Amino acid sequence: GIRDQLFNSFYILFITMLITIPLGVGGGVFMAEYAPNNKVTDFIRTCIEVLSSLPSIVIGMFGLLMFVNLTGWGYTIIGGALALTVFNLPVMVRVTEDAIRSLPKDLKEASLALGVSRWHTVKTVLIPSAIPSIITGAILASGRVFGEAAALLFTAGLTTPRLNFTEWNPFSETSPLN
Repeated sequence: GIRDQLFNSFYILFITMLITIPLGVGGGVFMAEYAPNNKVTDFIRTCIEVLSSLPSIVIGMFGLLMFVNLTGWGYTIIGGALALTVFNLPVMVRVTEDAIRSLPKDLKEASLALGVSRWHTVKTVLIPSAIPSIITGAILASGRVFGEAAALLFTAGLTTPRLNFTEWNPFSETSPLN
């Protein structure tokens, strides 16, 4: 039936978002608050935009080269999750950056005027205020995980055997979850 495939889909979603959300939020916070406005930052923003517009077949081929062939893992769930992380990371960075930049400047200025450090302001004022937008971006990125079959066909394989939790190794080709 569909039980094994549905479990693997949610398993890949969980691993992908476990990697994507912290890296994406960290990158967005850096781009919004700490990165200087210069040509290098503009180039990084352009690269993020290009990465977010790549088709899933390109990400799938990249995942095949990097996570299947180069590492020697073969068709694994962790390879599929890492390929989807590459696919979703630019989206999370841009969503977080836009969420923090769209906050009123008064929030940041008031916190800094009280003598709070810049990092503590980001951690306790800006990120909690931007959480609704960040969660919306994470939900949209989660939907992309379910919709991108090409990246998974090249990295996680085509079919899965029955689940056997007695011998679990997510990096093995013969893993029962692959």
